[in-house]
Amino acid sequence: MGNDMLGPTRRSFMDKAVVAAVGVAATSRLSKAAGAIAPYRSLNSSEAAFTEAMVNALCPADRLTPNGVDCGLAASIDRQLAGVALTQQQSFKGGIAAMNAACEERFGCRFDQLALAEASAYLREVAGGWLNQIVDPLLIQASFAGPIYDQYRNRVFWKLFGHTETS
Repeated sequence: MGNDMLGPTRRSFMDKAVVAAVGVAATSRLSKAAGAIAPYRSLNSSEAAFTEAMVNALCPADRLTPNGVDCGLAASIDRQLAGVALTQQQSFKGGIAAMNAACEERFGCRFDQLALAEASAYLREVAGGWLNQIVDPLLIQASFAGPIYDQYRNRVFWKLFGHTETS
């Protein structure tokens, strides 16, 4: 009787696991090399690019903190949107579409193509409405969500307010 007649073996499982792990690692390296945006649950690539540019403009890197994407804010907002009512998702995505359309009309490019200083100034200029009602609550929750609930990295914002790890 051949080995394939005995059913799955530990060895065949390990062989398949190693092949899968190598494939995932290679795909990850290729997507990082190509500058691909991390996979998102709710946002398409254009919406993810906007969200990443927005959180970097609202939370730029400084001597105390990394930028908004590196803090996990874009990923956290995406996760929140994946778990909310469709109307809130549509409001967020509709705001992105409106902001991109306004940017294209004014600057000749999408929001995520603006330089950081231009993006920050533009957000300050258009603050209110969509930013206050839709984005701010998502951003606040993303900043202070616990690490067991989200892709919250290194408790950056808690540390800014003096909270220290207790473990």
